[in-house]
Amino acid sequence: ERIKMQIPQYIDRQIDKMRESKKKQAWQQLKETDDVYVIIPTIDSLNFRKEHHKGNMRMKTLDALKYSSSYYHYVNDIYQKYDYILNNDFYESVIHPNEYDAIYVTKKTRKNANKICEGIDKRIEELEKKN
Repeated sequence: ERIKMQIPQYIDRQIDKMRESKKKQAWQQLKETDDVYVIIPTIDSLNFRKEHHKGNMRMKTLDALKYSSSYYHYVNDIYQKYDYILNNDFYESVIHPNEYDAIYVTKKTRKNANKICEGIDKRIEELEKKN
């Protein structure tokens, strides 16, 4: 499944300010395409992000939060739907058979994925009320 690349406005403005270069052209093309594959976070990284999410959200702009919201809702849907998440580490045999919990989605991980979405959406509401 493909996700249309949505670049937050503040990054968009930074790209506009870049001098003409191959990198700037690449960014411009990326904005026009839906040929972007989004890799979802691993279970470890999702659980880690949940722990450090509150502090990080305070520093984000409304645009960045809205982008994060659509991304994490996409991630959350996958975590709620599947019992196992395999990533490149699994295929490259970095995961040992004893590390079953690195691919098995527990109730705690599902809850964390949900809480990240709720936290982002709550913060968006707070910022929209201020504006």
